[in-house]
Order: sequence, then structure tokens, then C-alpha cells
Amino acid sequence: MTIRRRKNRTHLKGAAAEKEEDKGPKSFVIKSGEVTKSVSQLVRDMRKVMEPGTASRLRERTAARLRDYLVMAGPLGVTHMMIFTLTEAANVHLRVARIPAGPTLTFRVERYSLMK
Repeated sequence: MTIRRRKNRTHLKGAAAEKEEDKGPKSFVIKSGEVTKSVSQLVRDMRKVMEPGTASRLRERTAARLRDYLVMAGPLGVTHMMIFTLTEAANVHLRVARIPAGPTLTFRVERYSLMK
């Protein structure tokens, strides 16, 4: 009678643990349109608040449109977008969108305080 060795160590445990971390929500925090320096700072501060699940060093180009971010969100696994805009009446608005087809919430930001 031959006793076969049963393999009890496997390398899949480490790979499975990494996949579980990837299941959390990921987000983009961006600004849309022309905004002031303080709103740009608010976007950077909000990225720090939303860290580990957000792109904290996201490079925003002035020519980039919201559609460009939506196209890139799918392959990167992004599930939420937070978009800051400045209206003509100098009101700051925040849109929180669940992508690709979720609800979108719009808020008017009345007061905010920057980290600095």
C-alpha cells in the first residue's frame, strides 16, 4: 500500500487575498469646467479623504471631458465619481455618480473648509 503525499500548501491563498481587497469601491474625484484655486484645493483634499479607494494622484487635463473619465472608469474598476463644478453664480456643486448606470446625486456646497 502506497501512501501519497497530500499537498496542503498552495500559492492560491495569497492571490485570493489580493482579489478580496480589490472588491471595495473605487472612485474618481474630479473637477469639471473652470473652477477657482480654492475649489481645486477642495478636490485635492477630498481625494485625501477618500484614499485608499481613490486615484489620489489623478492627472487632470484641461481638454479632458467627463466622457473621457467614464471611458477609463470601466477598465480601472472605478465604481463612483465625485465631480465638483462652479456655476456662473459662483456656487459650488457636487455630483456623486454611481457608474456605469447608477443614480446620480447633486448637492450644492454652501460652506467648506480646506485642510490648509
